[in-house]
Amino acid sequence: MQAKKEENGKMGARIQKARLAAGLTQEKFGELVGLSAKNISMIECGVSAVSYTHLRAHETVSYLVC
Repeated sequence: MQAKKEENGKMGARIQKARLAAGLTQEKFGELVGLSAKNISMIECGVSAVSYTHLRAHETVSYLVC
């Protein structure tokens, strides 16, 4: 369980770094990937896991924005 929490934290940090590099707020990023700003915050903090579907959406948004 602790390993999963650690993975969530690492993935959240990577997503946050990419979001900030793209100049997106949590609100705008959430709109682009179909999540609320609160969901984005929870993912970036490692509280919630990101689904494969939303991860793919993130990659697509990162590619289009950058």
